[in-house]
Amino acid sequence: MNAFTLQPKRTWLLMRNDVSVARTPGIMLAAASGASLIIYVLTSWGGGSPAFHMTVYPIVLIVLGYILSSFAFSEVHDPRSGAYALTSPGSTLEKFVAKVLLTSVGWTIAVTLAYMATTAIGAGLSELIFGQSHGIFVPRGRLVWEMIGGYLVSQSIFVFGSIYFKKAAFLKTVLAATIIGILFAIFFIVAFRVIYWGEFAAFWPTEAEMKAVEQAARPLIEWMEGTGVRITDILGWTVAPIFFWIAGYMRLRETEV
Repeated sequence: MNAFTLQPKRTWLLMRNDVSVARTPGIMLAAASGASLIIYVLTSWGGGSPAFHMTVYPIVLIVLGYILSSFAFSEVHDPRSGAYALTSPGSTLEKFVAKVLLTSVGWTIAVTLAYMATTAIGAGLSELIFGQSHGIFVPRGRLVWEMIGGYLVSQSIFVFGSIYFKKAAFLKTVLAATIIGILFAIFFIVAFRVIYWGEFAAFWPTEAEMKAVEQAARPLIEWMEGTGVRITDILGWTVAPIFFWIAGYMRLRETEV
């Protein structure tokens, strides 16, 4: 079978098979729903607040979603299940797309519906016991959809990590992302220091020197706040996920070979 074959029906069957045999996502979702319900009811005693949902919902969606995504291809690295996972019916692309859809769109839909049901039960119990509640969660508003969009994009990193790392994929992916972030920060600090080398009398700038540099760098700062932000958005929302999806797929092909 051609590795680039992508048939919607077979991809759907792969997804359905993964859902039928996977227990971890259901256990994670059930545990998160139970914990959310308890926290919901207990915190309603002090007065309900819609801000409650903006704290709990992203934790369940994003944090647990990252963990789930980091285990997406764990069976590939398992000697007991690796052979079956690599030789089961379906092209490499179909297997990859099925996992990506389940851990991104599938997980988002499951979490959103489960959290809505949990808050409905929690609201009923809290109103009955305390006469007040946080209300029922409804996925609306720009902030909620930005959270969902951010998860759908950023979880591609953890899907790649699940293919690249053989063990402790979640921790290694977080560590790698942290190290890369630190290196970028160091690079920009050093670049800033080199560009404005003549503006400082010592390595650590004084407050007056920083104000002078800020005035000199005003055009650059304005560019970064405008065009720079748009470029960052393009890179973050399109280039980055596409890169990690392609890299993950190529890595999976190498693993199968």
